[in-house]
Amino acid sequence: MHKRTATITSAVRAAGRKGHDMKQGTTMAQFDIGDFVLYADVWQHTRSKLHVNWCGPAQVVATTSNWIFEVRNLVTGQQKEVHVSRLKFYSDSSLDVSEDLLLHIAHNSEGHIVDSLLEARYNRTEKKA
Repeated sequence: MHKRTATITSAVRAAGRKGHDMKQGTTMAQFDIGDFVLYADVWQHTRSKLHVNWCGPAQVVATTSNWIFEVRNLVTGQQKEVHVSRLKFYSDSSLDVSEDLLLHIAHNSEGHIVDSLLEARYNRTEKKA
């Protein structure tokens, strides 16, 4: 009785895995060193937990495992480890990184650099400066 139940449940699990693998987008992408990617910024706090801010482009510089990659931001030069589920392809490795592209990236994705705050006012309703 137990042997038959174990056989049936393993067949059901195998069929479920096969159906899951057949769905589009369920397999993790594999990246090579030198690929250009966008990475999800998990430390940026937003009001919506479903909102993802894609940063980059960045270049894959090393692999820690099949699922963890080290990427380098093209503008700041900052390197960070990122899980493969938080990466997506930006372009192929033959992307021509020009000065215009770096200026465009700095303007659009990384925000602006503030030299100093001249003044700030306190918002009583939100209790923020």
